[in-house]
This record gives sequence, structure tokens and C-alpha cells, in this order.
Amino acid sequence: MQSYNFIQNNVFLIIYIGCQVILAYAIGRRIFSNKARYIRQRFFVYGIAPVFIVMNASCLANKIGNYISFKTAGLVLFKIWLLLSIAICIIFFLTKIWRIIVRIIAKINFIKSERNVTIETPKFLNESRKHGRIVRHMNNFEHFKNALRIEEVNLEIGNYSPESRALRILQLTDLHIGAYFHPDMAQEVVTLSNEQHCDLVLLTGDFINLDRRMAGPCIDILSQLKAPLGVYGCLGNHEIITETEDYFTRELAARSITILRNEYQRIAYEQGDFYLLGVDYFTAAMKYKEACKLFKYIPSNKTLVLCHNPNYFPIFAHYNAAVTFSGHTHGGQIKFEVGPAVIAPSLFLSPYLHGHYCLNKSHLYVSRGLGTSGAPIRLFCPPEITVFNLTMGTMDNQ
Repeated sequence: MQSYNFIQNNVFLIIYIGCQVILAYAIGRRIFSNKARYIRQRFFVYGIAPVFIVMNASCLANKIGNYISFKTAGLVLFKIWLLLSIAICIIFFLTKIWRIIVRIIAKINFIKSERNVTIETPKFLNESRKHGRIVRHMNNFEHFKNALRIEEVNLEIGNYSPESRALRILQLTDLHIGAYFHPDMAQEVVTLSNEQHCDLVLLTGDFINLDRRMAGPCIDILSQLKAPLGVYGCLGNHEIITETEDYFTRELAARSITILRNEYQRIAYEQGDFYLLGVDYFTAAMKYKEACKLFKYIPSNKTLVLCHNPNYFPIFAHYNAAVTFSGHTHGGQIKFEVGPAVIAPSLFLSPYLHGHYCLNKSHLYVSRGLGTSGAPIRLFCPPEITVFNLTMGTMDNQ
């Protein structure tokens, strides 16, 4: 009887919690392969956090003055979010039911036809492109080549002489190949990259977005990149999300593209040898410090670091790394500049939004990348291919 009374008195609260659990599961499974810790995070962000915000706003309003009816407004906001959550859950379940019906119909047709029916890759890619049309105008995909920018960045490192030849390095990052960045677009990017005739090509992670089926086409496209000194890369967080870290490392290596995973590679160059250090995507600074132990074996001022996440640039600067190449922020995707002030969602994740940064004698460049993540929108933040003119000279100790 007590349980019945509790349910009767808290029916809205129970419905709310149930909806948030379903939302957390759906979002966590869709984006993060149903890993428990990500689902818990999403439950807090979408479920618990709004309640705390409304409660704190109501309490603050009551402290400020009783003449403001924020308590009622908070209750209205809660009910709106509850209705929205219920609507999303209904759509989620209807989608699941529709997929089950489609599978049953497909199996019936398969039995009737008595022959194997395979899904060809081109058909899937065309389907991805069809879905991409939903947001094509927002992304300016129709004029992608016009929106894409090739950023030229000049970097001067070490004690170089005026006649030193600049090393041309090309960086590609955050392709996020999937429904909203079609492989055809990635093919155009690779073709354009090869036309820059750079000495070295660097890939800094997030090759695909969320669909593991894109890994094969992505590898075939990236394998067309050419550079005299080679093509090297590191992994990003989306390789962890899609669980394709080992797959990309193995398959790209078979196509002469080296993915550096907490390891370094010596590069022979006419102006003096230098080193590439590739670091995996970590969520804890301690892991990056462990990777930096490799500086014991290589000269730091001759080392170029490939690290998807720019947040840990101060650690590499502490070890006097010459340059760190990063992505991850997408330049904010949506960015507003008002005088010296910059407003962008990615600033909540990283102080290094986009461009060239210096700390001590170390340099960092954060690329806006090519694809999108989360909301498939770019506003005042065009995609980029970055070409560096890196003057290194003899790279003597400074």
C-alpha cells in the first residue's frame, strides 16, 4: 500500500527518471557504443543537470525577491523538458519497432527469393549521401570545395640559416567520414592534398565518425596520400569510440602509412634529422606524462608531436617539444568573433580553439579539421587543410 501511494504521489518523477534512463541509453549506445561510463555521463547531463539548474534558479529567485514568480517558471520548464523527453522516447521506440518490421519483411523476401542478398558498399555510401542532404545547406556541402580553405602557416624553429629550405608539412585531421562527410568529399580532400606537393603528411586522428563500416573506404582513400618523407599519423577519440584503433593501425601500416602509438620515428632530412612522436588519445594527463618519457631517448627540440587533443600541449612544452600538431576542437564549428572576444562551444572543452599558440619555445597548431561532430553544422568556421612551411635549419640546441 505504501509503495502504491509513493508511486501515485511521484508519478511525474518516476516517468521523468524512466525517460532520462532511456535517453541516456539511446544517446550512449548511438554515440559511444553503449559503454557504461558514457551512458552515466549522459544521464547526468540530460537527466540530473536540468533539475539541479531549475532548482538552483528557483532558490536564487526566492532569495532575491518573492515578487518574481520563478518557482512557477521552473515548474513549467520542468514540465516542458518532461514532455520533450517523452516525445523523444516515443520516437526512439517507434524507430526500433520500424527497424524490426523492416528486418522481418527483409527476411520474408529473402526466404521467397531463395538467394543471398548482399549490401554493396556503393549502395550504402549513396544512402549515406542521401541522409547527408538533410543538413547539406547548413553545412554548405554543395559548395564544399569553395568553403574549404588551405591555410599556409610559417614556423621558424631552431638556429637556422637564411638559405635553409623550408620543410613543407601537410596536416589533415578530423575527417569524421560518415553520413555527413561523404567519402567522395574525402577523396576530393586527398586529391587536393597531393596537389600541394608537400614533403611530409601528418594525420591527427578522428578518421571516421560513428559508423565502423566507414573504416574500409576511409583507409582506401587515405592510402592515396603521397609524400617523399612519408605519411604518419596518430589516433583520436573516435577511433576509441568505434573500437577501430588496432584496425586502423594495422590496415594503414599495410598501405605504408605509419600510425605512431606512444612511439617515435626518426626522419632523415637534408637539413638535419628530426623525430615524430605520436601519442594516443588519453583522458588523463598522467598518461601523457608517461608518453613523454620517450623524450629521454630523443632530442626534444628536434621532435614534432602528433597529438589529437590540444589540451595537454603544456606537458609537451614542458619537455621542450618543437611543434605539436592537434585537432579535436573543430575550431568550435560554430564560432562568433566580437572584436577580441571569441564565442564558441569548444571553449568549454579546450582553451586552444584554433590556430597557432606558443609556450616557452614550443609551438602548437590546432586545425579546424574537415568534418563535424555532434551537430553537423559549421558557422563562421570553415574546414581546412593546413600546409606548414617549417624552417628548421640545423636544429641546434637553443
